[in-house]
Amino acid sequence: LQRFPAAPGMLILLITLSVGLVVVLVSVHKQDIFSVTRHHYELDSPNFIDDISQHVDTDKLIRDKAKRARQLAQQREQKERELQQQMEEEDERPPMNILLFYADDWRHDTMGAAGNPIVKTPFLDALAKEGVRFTENCVTTSICWISRATLYSGQYLARHHFEMLGKGRTLMVNGTPTEMKLEVPANETLYSLMKEKANYYVGHAGKLGLWVDPQEYLGKQSFDFFVDEDGWHWREMGGRNVHITNKNTGDALRFLKMWESKNKRKKPFFLNVAYFATHAVDGDKSEKAAQLNIVVLQMRAPPRKAPRTLASVKSAPSRSEPLRSAHSRLVPRRLAPARFAPRRSASAKILSAKSARIKLAPLS
Repeated sequence: LQRFPAAPGMLILLITLSVGLVVVLVSVHKQDIFSVTRHHYELDSPNFIDDISQHVDTDKLIRDKAKRARQLAQQREQKERELQQQMEEEDERPPMNILLFYADDWRHDTMGAAGNPIVKTPFLDALAKEGVRFTENCVTTSICWISRATLYSGQYLARHHFEMLGKGRTLMVNGTPTEMKLEVPANETLYSLMKEKANYYVGHAGKLGLWVDPQEYLGKQSFDFFVDEDGWHWREMGGRNVHITNKNTGDALRFLKMWESKNKRKKPFFLNVAYFATHAVDGDKSEKAAQLNIVVLQMRAPPRKAPRTLASVKSAPSRSEPLRSAHSRLVPRRLAPARFAPRRSASAKILSAKSARIKLAPLS
């Protein structure tokens, strides 16, 4: 203190300021403007509702609710106007033609557009890019006829009940086992709806896959064009060997020619092209060698001169070929069955798909 004579005065000043600050804080805390008002209501009080209404602006609540209702009504009217305008624009546009490709025995990613790193499908990829690829087309039971019944009916197995090929489910009717076939009403199936309700020119080319009468179970007047073709890969037609893929394509092109000549300006078309390949020919053991293109076992040396087969000999054109028509130029080049060239080693070898030598010759 002798060294700093002003220190006692400063200490007293600091104590005074501290006491004053505490007094100010206490007084501010007691002010209602800075405190949270808490209302305590007695639930058993007869004036409970009146007590609450004193602190609630019911008029403001009513005004806010009415304002919100007006906003919702305006939004709904705007959406209705936009929808009406969209429907009028769609009515002015002609309906689209529909070409549906329904593959058989494919895995879900057996296309370049589906991300397959090996299979190259440039034409299908272009169609998928410009059209629609149904990535959510799913069935509960992945069996051929069940999935096709699902496509034709829009129902899962639990509703269409088409459990067995050509039979459906079997029920006891008056004590007798009865095959129920396809239990969906014919006028509710895909082809019938497209024909009768949407007024389309309707066709089917390829595998129907139900083994039931299409006229009875898919509608008597449902088809303008119908070819049910499946169960084989190669067949002699008009003196030449034809693959079913080319047959399915030829039938589809015949339908398009019919539509173009008869109904192009009257109706849009709906065509389901259901290719049978890559489905195997059930029970045909000769296809096993062509399908096992990754593992090839060869136990003997090749002959000096290979036998004459469709893989090395071109077929001569025939005038009686049913597929040779004005539109057959659009059919892809026909390829004969693949034939693996044998290797000279006498021991068994495993060949990869890249190293296997496949000799193909186009059929003209």
